[in-house]
Amino acid sequence: MRFAAGYSLIAGLVLATPAAAQGENDIVVTAPLLEEAARAFAREVAAPPAREDQLTRFESRVCPGIVGLSARQGQFVVDRISQRALELNLEVGTPGCRANILVIVTNNPDGVAQALADEQRYLMANYGMQENLNTRGAEALADFVETNRPIRWWHVSQTQTADGQVLGHTNPYGRLISVFEQEFRGTEVTRQSMANFGRLSRPTLQSVRNVVVIVDATGARNVRVDALADYIAMVSLSQTEPDANTDGYDTILNLFSDPPSGETGMTEWDLAYLQGLYSGRGNQVDASWQNRTIARRMRDELID
Repeated sequence: MRFAAGYSLIAGLVLATPAAAQGENDIVVTAPLLEEAARAFAREVAAPPAREDQLTRFESRVCPGIVGLSARQGQFVVDRISQRALELNLEVGTPGCRANILVIVTNNPDGVAQALADEQRYLMANYGMQENLNTRGAEALADFVETNRPIRWWHVSQTQTADGQVLGHTNPYGRLISVFEQEFRGTEVTRQSMANFGRLSRPTLQSVRNVVVIVDATGARNVRVDALADYIAMVSLSQTEPDANTDGYDTILNLFSDPPSGETGMTEWDLAYLQGLYSGRGNQVDASWQNRTIARRMRDELID
């Protein structure tokens, strides 16, 4: 994999080859170093729910919806998100499906964020532990409401079994197996299913229930629609840390960096990250193991 000179995949993780062999403007990254850089990136950007140390992803149909743009621009954004989902082998809802990725473009992002937190408690899962819903927690919700960014996002996930059954309520990880066993105690299904779980996997995983994305129409006014759509797709299909430091990585997440990155869409790096997230098992024991899987997949995708 080659990058133009002057671009650093990550400080200290590139090997330059002699100019006679590769040309003065080429940098070649070896597979082990690329995997190390990919793992560092995954650790930096991944943002698991507060009560569940597992990365979230869509396990069911994706249905994007948008308000606040013209019909033509809005359809472009919806189609772009859908296209990225299809590339990950996800099912995409038909026109008129109930949106589980809701994009709101507004000139009053702070007011909209506050209203969502105050009035749309189901949408934001802003109510204790009564339901089987997980978010990044109260502190992250306050950051979502109070921190002005060109784009802000909020994920709600739900705990489900590895074979797709949504649990009726949620518990700390230490009790999840007992809950699973109580529902199927004495059945052949339980004995067979539980036998499949080892020390590196759980009987449960985190499935995205819905995502809310707020776009500051003023802050994003100079951004190309294709770049904006891919940025939204990236932070919707993966639960991403808003304050992640992605300097030095070729990623759409730098779209609003200072100075702007100039990206016009997802990069090979971004696509490899998403492929890594969705190719591994969602019920790996924790986010650290999932990040390792992502890094290995990124290495394989990016090294020809």
